[in-house]
Amino acid sequence: MAPMTSAERQRKYREKLKEEDPAKLEKLKKENAERTKKKYKNIKQLPEFKQKEQRKKWRQAKQKQKKEPNINQTEESKIYQKQKRKVRYLLSKENLKLKLTIERMSKIIRAQKKTLYRYKKQIENLKESLKKTENEFENLRTLGENPNSVTEEATTPFSKTEKFIQEIIPNIPSPYKERVKKAIFENYVLKQSLLEQYSKAESKPEKDVLKTVISNDIVTKYKLKTNLGYSCLGLKGRLRARQRTVEKKRIKRIKEIKDFLDRDDNSRITAGKRETKTFKKDKRQVRYLQDSLEKLHKKYIDEGGSASYTTFTRYKPFYILDPIVTQRNTCACVKHANLTFVAQKLKILGVLETNDLEKLVSTIVCDKFNKKCMYGECKSCENKTIPLDLAHKNLDKMVFWYAWVTKKHEYVKKNANEENDKKITKRTTKDIIQGTLTDLIKSFSDQLQKFKKHYYNIYHAYQMYKKCKETLSATECIIHCDFSENYLAKISEEVQATHFGASKQQFTLHTAVIYYKNEQDLQEKSFCTISPNNNHNPIAIWPI
Repeated sequence: MAPMTSAERQRKYREKLKEEDPAKLEKLKKENAERTKKKYKNIKQLPEFKQKEQRKKWRQAKQKQKKEPNINQTEESKIYQKQKRKVRYLLSKENLKLKLTIERMSKIIRAQKKTLYRYKKQIENLKESLKKTENEFENLRTLGENPNSVTEEATTPFSKTEKFIQEIIPNIPSPYKERVKKAIFENYVLKQSLLEQYSKAESKPEKDVLKTVISNDIVTKYKLKTNLGYSCLGLKGRLRARQRTVEKKRIKRIKEIKDFLDRDDNSRITAGKRETKTFKKDKRQVRYLQDSLEKLHKKYIDEGGSASYTTFTRYKPFYILDPIVTQRNTCACVKHANLTFVAQKLKILGVLETNDLEKLVSTIVCDKFNKKCMYGECKSCENKTIPLDLAHKNLDKMVFWYAWVTKKHEYVKKNANEENDKKITKRTTKDIIQGTLTDLIKSFSDQLQKFKKHYYNIYHAYQMYKKCKETLSATECIIHCDFSENYLAKISEEVQATHFGASKQQFTLHTAVIYYKNEQDLQEKSFCTISPNNNHNPIAIWPI
């Protein structure tokens, strides 16, 4: 037997109360009625906008009620409605058939129009062909009336030579006739040879070699390039030399963009063994962009590049990728980060037009690649300031911004005697700084002046690093070393107690890259050393 629903159980309970305790049932009904009555409110008790909504609902309900058919309609009206529906159905069915017929006839009409157009074209072509045939027939009839004018068509170099002499110079003396005949004959032989060789050539390089015969300086000097192109090679129109430099320029531009994005100031290389990408059997270590492609393209243009943004993105190497969340920047520069926080806040407040640090630096210096300008030693730009929009701004307004702050942190640690010792360490946290708008602007100005030197130092360091690579000799090499994070040693079998305390041994990986010259090409090779010493100071580099 199927279980009872909630409504069935309630009904059964009410029937039971009706038989056993009618007074209790009446009491329950009264309580339910009072509870329901509390929910209802007079329309006058509602706010004005609620009254409008309720009256609108009543009007809609009344209109719907009027549209509904009367339940008490007569049998005749029912029969009438039934017949009406039947007629409507038949009409819709007939209408559908007519629509399909119209569509079919439209297709036939379109096809007939296309056929008619083709026939018209054929008639025009036949008329032209007929006119051409009539002209040829007229010419032949004219030649038939004058048989002396008919001459055999010259097809070989010898026959062409004979025809030329007979028509142009028939009265030339015999000693000179043979010399002229020989020169003209050689000319026709050379032209015929070039024409046949060009027509037999299948590849583009072969045809280009033959084109060079009639596209040199001598031919250009006497303005015979077009005439010789037609008579020697059968080319119609202007002779165009193939632009062989297009592919070379494209390859050069690809290399230029690749070298730019491969630089350490534009992308950072990954260290993982599996962080590689392969394309057409070319396996490369993945690199992540240091900035957006838009900003990198602007930097590329500032350094003298000429490729458009579309070309710049198209020729981006396959192993250089946009950074993802798991590869977020965990080694961000404090000066960059803090100045970015301040610039972003000023832009939100409408004081600055942009928060791009490179644009802000370019605004207050003549040349961002000049040391004197960036160090404040240039007399032309030492007093330049960022234009600030302070109109209708309350300088005493309290604002807040973020900043990375290093503070001293005190904590308690138990010593060997189980006594509490106070220890002091440094901790860097992202704090909220509060102050007036004037304080924020002053902080921005101070940080920007320091950031100019910092920006130039980074640029100069990368330029010198790049120059060292380019000017490297065969007897020199560059070694670039860095430390990895400390790694924990694991044993194939270990007891549970090794998971706690300092039981597990740590070691350091010294990752390095060596650059050297091999047959005028810069080569690179990566290597790694392992050490139980966990010191990461400069002295620890030398034992590598």
